[in-house]
Amino acid sequence: MKWIQYPLADESVVHTLMQQGKNLHPALARVLALRGIDSKEKATRFFREKLEKLADLPDPLLMHDMETGAKRLARAVRGGEFVVVYGDFDVDGMSSVALLKTFLDKYHARSEYFVPNRFKDGYGLGPRGITFAAEQGASLLVAVDCGITGVMEAADAKAQGLDLIICDHHLPSSDLPDAVAVIDPKIALCPYPFKELSACGIAFKLAQATAAELGEYPGALSDLLAFVALSTVADMVPLREENRVLVRAGLDVIRATRHPGLRALASVAKIDLQHAKASDIAWRLAPRLNAAGRMEDASLAIDLLLADDPYEARKLATKLERLNQTRRARTDELYVAAKKQASIQVSGQHDGALVLHDYEWHAGILGLAASRIAREFLRPAIALTVTGETASGSARTFGSIDIHDALTECSDLLIGFGGHAAAAGLRLHIDNIAALRQRLSKYVKDRLTPEDFEARIHFDAVLSLSDIDSHFEYVVQHLQPCGMGNEAPLFVGHDLVATSVNKLKNGHLRFAARQADDRRSAVHKVIAFNLGHRYNDLTNGQSFDMLFAIEQNRFQGTTTTQLNAKDLRPPHRVDP
Repeated sequence: MKWIQYPLADESVVHTLMQQGKNLHPALARVLALRGIDSKEKATRFFREKLEKLADLPDPLLMHDMETGAKRLARAVRGGEFVVVYGDFDVDGMSSVALLKTFLDKYHARSEYFVPNRFKDGYGLGPRGITFAAEQGASLLVAVDCGITGVMEAADAKAQGLDLIICDHHLPSSDLPDAVAVIDPKIALCPYPFKELSACGIAFKLAQATAAELGEYPGALSDLLAFVALSTVADMVPLREENRVLVRAGLDVIRATRHPGLRALASVAKIDLQHAKASDIAWRLAPRLNAAGRMEDASLAIDLLLADDPYEARKLATKLERLNQTRRARTDELYVAAKKQASIQVSGQHDGALVLHDYEWHAGILGLAASRIAREFLRPAIALTVTGETASGSARTFGSIDIHDALTECSDLLIGFGGHAAAAGLRLHIDNIAALRQRLSKYVKDRLTPEDFEARIHFDAVLSLSDIDSHFEYVVQHLQPCGMGNEAPLFVGHDLVATSVNKLKNGHLRFAARQADDRRSAVHKVIAFNLGHRYNDLTNGQSFDMLFAIEQNRFQGTTTTQLNAKDLRPPHRVDP
């Protein structure tokens, strides 16, 4: 694997930050510069970026159709109308539903929710949910995390006497649905300043604007930010600007929550909620919530997020834990089968993108398998399951490829598709699978060089382990919350030696490391996941280079700093 340092357009920014920051370490200065922080003032704002009051956020009414949507929802609340909230079956959609349902319950509004079943209904705003709302006697349908391309579905809702509000964050098509309000910051000419909110973030904006219409003090909505944090991290939208502020505030809510559902979910995931981090959402909470929609029905997770009875919450959380265990086992099985197909395809003519399919693959875990295949084979991957004459599934990107744009170029081969730059869902006739593979491969090869198909990882700065002190650790930890768009910084350490090397189960290593040329160097604990094959390299006494992150590890109530090794190799090898 190649280690490539992120380039800086202007290296002088590092020296400026070092001077302004009173001897700020050059590695930290480079980390900040790579995140667009080029002055002491910007650094101060970044580290102190905290939500003091909801009024400090951008005005929701700047968003396209927001005022109209808020007025209509407020009228429904005042008039005792029946409202149905319609959401998607992933964490963003489920969190959006839970947020708006909680908001409506606060006003004792008459409401119900509907979430499609992945296996019966497929993705998006669909006929069964629209009919459900009409049969329930609803006058207003609020679609969250879906609907932006639902022109026919909006017409169906209107024909059945339903007013429709759409809150979505996916890319719109040229024709917007005919609805009372279509709220999406990605709509052309929408003046809202930040375009990358999760769907739940947009639902929160609708709640804000509606509360103002109802004469409510906006600060009373702060508890809803827990749902926004869940969705923003789980849906991998960029953790910068407004999203970073919302997630920081939402994590504060989660850490202090008495919410039975969140507490039960944290318990089965073995998370200490008082010290919850964005990574806990990404790797432990989100997979369990997603397991409901992947393996059975997303309503299980929504019911957990809405639960106010600890016993019922515990029962639902335990069921999600079982579903997640099944999901992991089935994903491993599917991955093995998909990997065999991928290995054949990469040796063929159309190897720029992988389009894999089978009649027996589980529809709920196709995206997970596609993601693993894309990472391992270093190219975009699509995993499809076949039913009758059609195939449907998930696409995941690789490198700089915009998978939504790629599918747009192949739209004549598809029955339908939707998503964003990193991930998408699609459906097509089985006779078009080969043509899709050919066209996608050409699209990818036209945009990537042969070097792009080589394994690589980018890092922020070179760092001596001797320089990692408490102040350095403090600054790194205050880059949190980290995730897409604000990744945890990676460093490279040269000429290290290891002691106390231990093999752990599942192919992991734990050891201690220090600078080889500095016997006074501090010794740092290191965890190395999936690097067990490097055990002999570390125990022969030879020096090595390490690519690593600095993180906090909490165990049995004690928090310590450890280095998380991403890769190891012989010292001072230079990549082109």
